[in-house]
Amino acid sequence: MRLVFENNGLRINEISSIQDFSELSQGIILLHFDKVPPHLGFVMHHVYYSITSRAVDILSFDYILKLINKKKIPCLILETKALTIDAKQVKAIFQNEGLVGEQTSCLNPLKKIFSKTLDMPINAEVIFDLIKVITYKQNLTSAFSNITTQEIFIPFYSKNEVEAYIRKLKR
Repeated sequence: MRLVFENNGLRINEISSIQDFSELSQGIILLHFDKVPPHLGFVMHHVYYSITSRAVDILSFDYILKLINKKKIPCLILETKALTIDAKQVKAIFQNEGLVGEQTSCLNPLKKIFSKTLDMPINAEVIFDLIKVITYKQNLTSAFSNITTQEIFIPFYSKNEVEAYIRKLKR
């Protein structure tokens, strides 16, 4: 996998099929990566973790894969090296975070996971900020997608765009 931060977005090269994502792996999942903003979650040992405006989701990754394929949702997983946090701690982070709202986005639990794992504060406002930190710490290893391509481009967006989208969801 190769990441290139450009003026207007993030280009990701050397992407493998999502079917090759190992059951023992973990990583950040971007659902609807073609939209602004994408929905973010986390996968660890084939369990999908996410928060939305309606629920805290802790589901089988196989179930999520079936949903992604059925609804043709563009999906990207950025695999990380083994983390110094276990599944029980990840589950607690997501359960304690609460739902997406004015003060909380789906990025919040990811920041907590990586802050704990990297033993440093993470002040990311959008996923690109977190990806930069993880890349700098050399924690990203591979990229996987259900879209057959060797390159994915994700346009930059701002915290304001995330907040506007959350307000729209709450209506």
